Amino acid sequence: MKMKMKNIYKLNVIKSSPFLKHSLALLLMLAIMLVMMKPVAAETVNINKADVQVLQQSLQGVGPVKAQAIVDYRKKKWTI
Repeated sequence: MKMKMKNIYKLNVIKSSPFLKHSLALLLMLAIMLVMMKPVAAETVNINKADVQVLQQSLQGVGPVKAQAIVDYRKKKWTI
C-alpha cells in the first residue's frame, strides 16, 4: 500500500511542476508556430536571370516594384 501511495505522490509532483508546465506551454507555442508558417520554396532561384514574375513569387518580401527595380538594374548595369 505504501508503494502505491509513493507512486501517486510522484505523479502529482510532476503534474504540479512549474518547469513541466512551462515546457509544455513552450512546446505548444512551437507547434502553433510551425503550423502557421508558410512553407519554404524547395527550388532555388537565380536572381541574375529571373524575370519580374519569378522574383516576386519566389522571394519573400519582394513585391512588384522591387522585382522590377532588380530587373531594371540588371539591364542597366550588366549589359555587354
